[in-house]
Amino acid sequence: MTGIFVTCNTDAGYFPIDKVGSFAYWIKGGGLHLHGSGLFKGKVAGPWQAEMMAMINALHVLKKAKPAPVIGFIFNCDNNGARPGKTGHQLRQTLQKAIKEFKEDAKTRLGKEEFKRVMKNVKEYAIFRHVKAHGPTDEKRTWVNDYLDKQCKKELRKWLAEHKKNKHEAI
Repeated sequence: MTGIFVTCNTDAGYFPIDKVGSFAYWIKGGGLHLHGSGLFKGKVAGPWQAEMMAMINALHVLKKAKPAPVIGFIFNCDNNGARPGKTGHQLRQTLQKAIKEFKEDAKTRLGKEEFKRVMKNVKEYAIFRHVKAHGPTDEKRTWVNDYLDKQCKKELRKWLAEHKKNKHEAI
């Protein structure tokens, strides 16, 4: 059994008037390709919280897919503040915990010695990269971020159409 390296691209949308948030994800690695979008179930305090929740949600989707052991992550996100820290907000801790669970699962499934061998040249298990949103670039991750942004806006527009009689300005 071998492990896979996974790239998680996420984005979130936020409608401040009603505290409604949307998410979208694009997950690839080891032949796996998952993508989707939706609305968060509860109210969202702000864009930063929505971005963190989008990353956590992507990890839940990945876990349900039951992939091969994950030996590393790259997270691409357009919000610089939405990344885990050593201390801080509960969402950061939840994200760290979910990442740690994948790492522990990989150690168990591969065996400690094989995991050590595979991780020998890997400096970090989870790498967080900022994606310049809406920039004029040909990078794949920017294209994916633009796609995810459109999916988030689509979810918010759908919510507006279903829940608001007096339409707000277009998102």
